[in-house]
Amino acid sequence: MRCKRGQAFLRSSIDQDAMEERLRQAFSDIKHHLFQHPVPLLSSSPYPLRGLRNITFPITSKIYKVSKSLWQLNFPDRRNALGQYVRGKIFLNDWNWCRKTLYHEALHSVSVFSRPEAYHRVGRRHFFLSEGITEFLAGYLLFKKHYECYQAWKRKDFKECRISYKSQVKLWGAFCNFIKIGVLIKLYFWDSTRTWDDQYRDFLTSIHNAGYPSFCDVFVLEDNSEILFRQECTNNFGIGFQNIMDSLKRSLDFSHIKS
Repeated sequence: MRCKRGQAFLRSSIDQDAMEERLRQAFSDIKHHLFQHPVPLLSSSPYPLRGLRNITFPITSKIYKVSKSLWQLNFPDRRNALGQYVRGKIFLNDWNWCRKTLYHEALHSVSVFSRPEAYHRVGRRHFFLSEGITEFLAGYLLFKKHYECYQAWKRKDFKECRISYKSQVKLWGAFCNFIKIGVLIKLYFWDSTRTWDDQYRDFLTSIHNAGYPSFCDVFVLEDNSEILFRQECTNNFGIGFQNIMDSLKRSLDFSHIKS
């Protein structure tokens, strides 16, 4: 079963101009609800998309819809993905995406993890940051802007918009019951003035200043950072954090997020 709202959304996004307008609207929503001055890392440089019969054709658009057959050819390791942000481009998988995917990939382009320094040091190895926060913020945008879509997202009603990285999203949903979402936003978005080290140091300082001075730096150790971060949250926020994270209903109820 497909979502009627989603199908109407896709029909209204059928050509390249409409796709680019949808992307502009996604950035407008990001600016209004999350971060006022995002800096997208999007490129008009040609991207060599492989076609059938070994034909390669350059894609200069910043956002582009890829047919199902070409998607599997170009992104074999992501064959079930609905979208992909790669080398300054947003690619969308045929007719299999919707608002959530667009938000998710647009967020990737403005994230600190889109910067090579942060991606290679952190994002590639620690999905609970690069992918978990991205999906959490995509869900938060749906909550603020498209409430019916948010409800379908967390219930996993439709394949094209269902929640991804659910365990990691529950973590950040529980976290933002104790720490203001603005603290997480300042960690996630690149503002062109700070490095990953600066942003992470400010993130820890904000947690300490919120009343949790014993919260430790889990990246001192290279392995199991997500497990260590969850444990730090439980140690500092108490059993209430664990109870929220263990509850699908409460961890994904964004009306309880501290703003």
